[in-house]
Amino acid sequence: MYVTILKEKRIKNSSASQRLITGLEVLEKAATAIDGLKADIAEMQPELEKTKKLLTATMADLAVKKEAAEADREIVAQDEAEARTQESEAEALKNEAETELAKATPLLEEAVKVLKEIKKDDLYFIQSLKQPSANIVLVLEFCCHMFGLKPKKQHMGQSQNDSLGFFKLSQLTLLGNPNQFLKDMIGFDKDNIDEKIVRKVNSMLASPSFSMSDIAQASGALVGIMKWVSAMMKYHELLKLSLIHI
Repeated sequence: MYVTILKEKRIKNSSASQRLITGLEVLEKAATAIDGLKADIAEMQPELEKTKKLLTATMADLAVKKEAAEADREIVAQDEAEARTQESEAEALKNEAETELAKATPLLEEAVKVLKEIKKDDLYFIQSLKQPSANIVLVLEFCCHMFGLKPKKQHMGQSQNDSLGFFKLSQLTLLGNPNQFLKDMIGFDKDNIDEKIVRKVNSMLASPSFSMSDIAQASGALVGIMKWVSAMMKYHELLKLSLIHI
């Protein structure tokens, strides 16, 4: 019996010893594997650090681009809002300008009407005068200024009321061809009147010595011409107002 118990003990001890040896071998293999992993990690560490830095930079760049994109969207939205406001304002100014110019339409239509009613014989008669009245000379001075005609020395003092030569100049130019004179007034470039002409003509119209009733007594044809002159000045004034609104 003792022999049997001893045998069993030996078998148990042998089995335990084998398990211990096997366990040690497993631990040894595990340690070797861990050492290999540590070596691999140590070898990969620089690359991992580089990748980490790249990832950090990429994230930072994406954050900047996102912020810029949001700012761009805000700018675009503001630009669109400003554009809509400017478009609305431009449309309103355009309407105001058209309203101002529309006021001149009846004046222009009336001016053309009275010019067409002027008889050429009346203009020929005025041209034939040797001693024109002061009012006739005055109206022809208006005409010379409107068409940019300036008397020369030989035109001056040819008659009592024409010391500056505007009547003589008109005899030789405007009144020499009544048909063309009337056409030139009807087709006058009213959109591009020189400011010097405007200032001069308006100062003459504002003069206390100017009287439409006196002009009417001198000649009905001259009344039509003066209505045309006044219409051109009024149109110019309204045109400037309309341009301010554009």
